Amino acid sequence: YPTVPVVVVDDSRVPNTRYYLQDNSHLTYVYAGFDFGLAAGRNKMLEYVKTKFFLLLDDDFVIDDTFRMEAFLDVLLDSDVTLVG
Repeated sequence: YPTVPVVVVDDSRVPNTRYYLQDNSHLTYVYAGFDFGLAAGRNKMLEYVKTKFFLLLDDDFVIDDTFRMEAFLDVLLDSDVTLVG
């Protein structure tokens, strides 16, 4: 999903921008400060989200070629659930 908007909230000890600040016009990088916290990081990320839905991932989540974002969207659009996991 190379054109999907991405927001990275980094709370590492040392900001690691080398992977994020290349030519990635779809990516927003935010350094939040060391050990910012999961809930605070999510809230910070939401300040930058401009889409109807968002996918929250921690640094140990992996999206591989078996992931189908469309399946998540189908559930959200075709039912009255508000959270898909």
